[in-house]
Amino acid sequence: MDIFEKAQKLHDEAKAHLRSISTGSTIEKSMYENLLAEYALLLAQAKLRSGQVLSGCRTIGSVICSNETPAKVYFDELTGIFSRRYLDENIGGILSGMCRSTDMMSMMLIDMDAFERYNETYGKSAGDECLCYIAEAIKSCLFRGNDFVVRFTDDKFMVALPYTDTVGACSVAGRILDRVRELGLPHSTSPICQNLSVSIGVVSGFKIQESSNWNAEGFYERATAALAWATDGGCNQYVHYMLDE
Repeated sequence: MDIFEKAQKLHDEAKAHLRSISTGSTIEKSMYENLLAEYALLLAQAKLRSGQVLSGCRTIGSVICSNETPAKVYFDELTGIFSRRYLDENIGGILSGMCRSTDMMSMMLIDMDAFERYNETYGKSAGDECLCYIAEAIKSCLFRGNDFVVRFTDDKFMVALPYTDTVGACSVAGRILDRVRELGLPHSTSPICQNLSVSIGVVSGFKIQESSNWNAEGFYERATAALAWATDGGCNQYVHYMLDE
């Protein structure tokens, strides 16, 4: 186990311990939360400088940063996963790097069902903790080094699955649904079920030179449309679209 693996293990153990705290000073807990967030950022920056990436964050290459673009902007401070900016600045390179017409790209947009009600019921602090749990659950379902997840908006996540066909993308979506259900996070005011659930919009497309949708906007828009069908159809499920359907 190298120094980064040891540091990551220490970070994960500290994070788990913090989540288990149910009593004690609010100020003390807040202090530990801030310290843990700062430690996570330092660990991410150290790995970036050494050419590594934060454990559990899947990427097709090292995060490139400069004096004008510090490493921290590529990571979400709350969950520790990649930020929307990282996706926006790298998705074009991923898509252009696929050369064969048979190459497939899949992406999925994941929404937390009735999350506004969750925050109203349990409070924003509990909501933030819930976001971290969901981020970890999604990461645990990505088995390949090229796959990665980003925090797309406040309560939505986007997963990028390079060189993944329809069957593979739907398999990942199913794993994520099952993993979130296994968490069993109580959501007493949800109209869907008694535990927190997610809905997923999945989109897959072939690398076809004539396709006007083979770009970030095309995938984002199609994933958003698929997600809308998933939520309109009752939530707690995934819907798959092809990019050029």
